[in-house]
Formats: sequence, structure tokens, C-alpha cells
Amino acid sequence: MKKLIFSIFLFYGGFIGGFADEFSDNKIETKFSAMELYQKAVECESSGNFKEALKYYKLSAQKSLKKSSDLSLQSVSNLEQSLKSELILSPKINLPPQTDKQSNSKSKINKNNQNSQENELFWGITAYQNNYFLPISYSSYKGTHKDITSEFSISLKKLIASDIIGLNEDYYFAYTQLSWWDIYADSSPFYENNYQPEIYTQIPVDFYNFNHIRLGFLHDSNGKSELESRSWNRIYSSFELDFGKLSLTPRLWLRLPDNEDDNPAIVKYNGIIDLTAYYKLPSGSFIQSIFSNNLRFDKENKSSFELRYLHYIGDGFYIYLSGFSGYGYELVYYNKYQNRIGIGIAFR
Repeated sequence: MKKLIFSIFLFYGGFIGGFADEFSDNKIETKFSAMELYQKAVECESSGNFKEALKYYKLSAQKSLKKSSDLSLQSVSNLEQSLKSELILSPKINLPPQTDKQSNSKSKINKNNQNSQENELFWGITAYQNNYFLPISYSSYKGTHKDITSEFSISLKKLIASDIIGLNEDYYFAYTQLSWWDIYADSSPFYENNYQPEIYTQIPVDFYNFNHIRLGFLHDSNGKSELESRSWNRIYSSFELDFGKLSLTPRLWLRLPDNEDDNPAIVKYNGIIDLTAYYKLPSGSFIQSIFSNNLRFDKENKSSFELRYLHYIGDGFYIYLSGFSGYGYELVYYNKYQNRIGIGIAFR
């Protein structure tokens, strides 16, 4: 940016402005050296006074031109580099440093914009959680299905409104479906589907490592009837702590009462809090973990832990490896302890 401005004024500076301005500028040019004029330009630009900055860049260039009658674009570049070197070595120049807070804030904005562009699919719909297909998924709890099945997830979100209350907040509708397919059985039935429509608002936060706060409503059910029916509603709050490659997202929820409770002990097994950790690797791959707990500090304590590794292979696709231990992996078996491992492909 500076090089472009510098070059423009180097070749066309003599034709810009009226005679009165030229007279005033000539006085300034005579009084100060090229280095001092360049320093003044940098100070003006740092304070946001771009009009004055352009003026002093012009004068600095004109001052330097008087020392040479043959100046090419290459010499313009060399001149600028020379001035920059003098600027760095000069003890008189103190450029305002970028604070860690400003750096983190710009990093968060760039990260959010980049994620939005990468995840957009169509009609403003973007990927929400992991979208994946695991052709091989082993479970230690057999139930009514084989111990090796397959599973997949579809998870999308759509921005529906923004900045209603003036906090620069966004409002989303999201939908996630988890399906388990007994593909290696004779008739290959789908033995469980979990449907999770969700609405939430996300409020950006610029305070140390805080990234955003999220408030939402989540419904979770399996669409079955009688003894295998599972359904519950909850409101939740969460926030994200951003440490660059590592982010931590604690979430706390409250179950809403149901007139007909198909699973009265679901909070005992699925917990009331979880913590999601996300670590991005240099290759574009990442590791994700989710720990949940019911916060009962006695023999009734129940928890679950899932560890995921997504190896980036290009165009938003990953090789997906998942391991799980605990309760609540599927709604129909929410109160059955199981260990699971699966491998497949994911999209984000």
C-alpha cells in the first residue's frame, strides 16, 4: 500500500494541488529532510490521518528526487527500503505497537470470516457440526443390532437474523440428524435415528481469549413410540475460549419439563454439562474431544468421553476416526454403557 502511494506521488506529485499548496509544501520541504518528512507521513498514517500522510509521502519523495535525475520504479523501491531502514534505526521514531488485544481481535474476525466462507454450501446454509459417514462402527453394547454397524450425521445451520438488540449478535436455526444403520444384518435396517432441531443466538465477545457467548434451545428425539420413545428439550449456554490453535467450549444446559416423560433419568446419564476441545494441526487436520458429566459427586456420577481425529485430505473432506466411552451415545440406549470406535469420512 505504501509502495503504491509512494510511486504515484513520485511521478505525479508535481501536478497535484494548486500554486498556494505548492508554495506551502515547498516551505515544509525546505525546512525538513526527506527522512523527517517520511517519519511525519508514518505518524499521520498511524493516527488515521491519511490525507496528511499522503501529503508528507509526496514531499519526502520530491525531496529525495532532487538528489537524482534518473529514477526508475526499481529505484523507488530501493529508496523506500532505505527510508524504512533509517526509520527502524532512528531513535527518534516510535510507532504505536499493536497490542495483544488488537491482534487477537483481528485474528478472531479473520477466523470467523474464513470459517463462514469455507463452510457455505448453498442458499446461505453452512456446515454446523461434523458431517460424516462411518461405514465401520464397532460397539461393545450389541442391543438389537450387530456389534459392527455403520452410522452417519448430517448437520447444517442457517443464519436467520442479525443485530436485533444491538450486540452484533447472530441468530441461527440448525438441524442435526444422527442415524445408525445395521448395514451388515440381513435386511439392513436403520435401528436408530436422532433428530436435533436447534435455535440459538451467538454474541461476539472481545475480552482476552473469549470469542463468543451462545444461548440456545435444543430438541432431541428419536421418533419412536412406546418403550423405545426418547425425547427431551433443553436450553443451554456456552462460551468459547480461543487460544489460537486450541479452543475450549464449556456448555451448561437445563432440561425443560415434559408432560409425558419417556426418559426420566436422561439427565443422570447424559449429564448437565460438557466441554469441547478443538486443536488444529499445521496440516489442516484437527483433534476434537467432548467430555460430559452429570456433576454428581457420589456413586451416581456418570460421564462420557469422545475423541475424534480428522485428517484433512482436501476440499473440506477428512478421514474421520472416532472413539467413545460412556453413556448417551444413542438416545434409545442412553442408559447403557458402551465403548465405540469408528472410521470413515467427514465433511466440514
